[in-house]
Amino acid sequence: MYQESDNSGFVTLTSSHVSGTMFAIGVTVVTYTAIDASSNTITEMFTLTIEDIENPVLSGIPSNITQNTNNGLATAVVNWTEPTVSDNSAYVSLTSSHVSGDMFQIGVTVVTYTAIDAASNEIMESFTNWLLQ
Repeated sequence: MYQESDNSGFVTLTSSHVSGTMFAIGVTVVTYTAIDASSNTITEMFTLTIEDIENPVLSGIPSNITQNTNNGLATAVVNWTEPTVSDNSAYVSLTSSHVSGDMFQIGVTVVTYTAIDAASNEIMESFTNWLLQ
């Protein structure tokens, strides 16, 4: 609360938010109301929009993997620790082209993880799986 003055004396100024307040992602209406000694009131407001422009963060993307096939087969199950994702917003979708425990054929396979948050900020990271016979 702030004290100002006008031609009728002191004016009390209140606001819905204090300067320096942390605002969440989204739209917030900030309101200021002034009331003078004669109970004259005026209210002004403005809209504050906080946009999410920060990409999610993927942690723990595996290093490239080289593995031999199972005996007598042209395939093998390949396991790794799945990465994690974090973001400054509450919602993040994490998808991958393959998951740990999938069966892979002989050759080179790129495994890609994609994280997308609610504001459509996106990050993609990959590692390579080499399956040898």
